[in-house]
Amino acid sequence: MKNQRVYADLNKWEEVNKQFRVILTTRGTHQDLQRYGITLEEGLTLDFWMDDGDANGNPDPLYFQGIVHYDEDAQHWVAVVVREEIRNASELRGAEDNVPTTLISDIINTRIEHNEINLKFPKKANIASEQSIKI
Repeated sequence: MKNQRVYADLNKWEEVNKQFRVILTTRGTHQDLQRYGITLEEGLTLDFWMDDGDANGNPDPLYFQGIVHYDEDAQHWVAVVVREEIRNASELRGAEDNVPTTLISDIINTRIEHNEINLKFPKKANIASEQSIKI
C-alpha cells in the first residue's frame, strides 16, 4: 500500500483522553478508502493527507500517519494522530533531517504501555457501500 495516502480532514477532529483523533467520515476519506480497497479495522496504521497551501497559495499538502480506532460512544471511525508528526510536503522534500523518523505506531504503542491511551481490539467494518460510513 505504499504511496496510497487516504484523505482525512484535520479540521474534523476531537480530543478524547489526551488523544488527538481525526474523524474519518468525510466524503474524501470514503472515496479514497474505496479507491484503494481499504477496509477500516481496529489498530490499522494508515498514511493520510490533507490539502493545504504555502504562504504564496501554492499547493503544499499535509502528510501524517494515524492508527485507526472505532469510537463506540460516537459510533464513528477515527485515526489517532500525533499532532507533532504532521508535516507539509515542502518540509519532507529533500530534507532528510526533517522527515519524521518515529512511526506513529511506535508512539501510540509507547503511550498504550504507559496507560496513556486505551484502545479496544478488535473491531472491523467494511465500507464498501455508502451506508457503511457516515458522510
